[in-house]
Amino acid sequence: MVLAKFCQQRGISTDGLVVTVRWEKDQTRGHYVGIESHVSLPRPVPEEIRKAIARVAEHCTVDRTIRHTDSVPVHFHYGE
Repeated sequence: MVLAKFCQQRGISTDGLVVTVRWEKDQTRGHYVGIESHVSLPRPVPEEIRKAIARVAEHCTVDRTIRHTDSVPVHFHYGE
């Protein structure tokens, strides 16, 4: 994970680092309309580092992919 590597390179402990992703579903149309991530670092982090952590998290490959993907292809593999 890019965020964990960033923290480790700056001597910020990642023990207890938790990333939670939540989806919001439109019940009438039956599809997801929103995704949000929550990052929890259990120890205090200086304000200037907090801004850098936010930039790293917002520009990671997974986050960018979710933000800029119009569709997600589905691939099938069968044991034949």
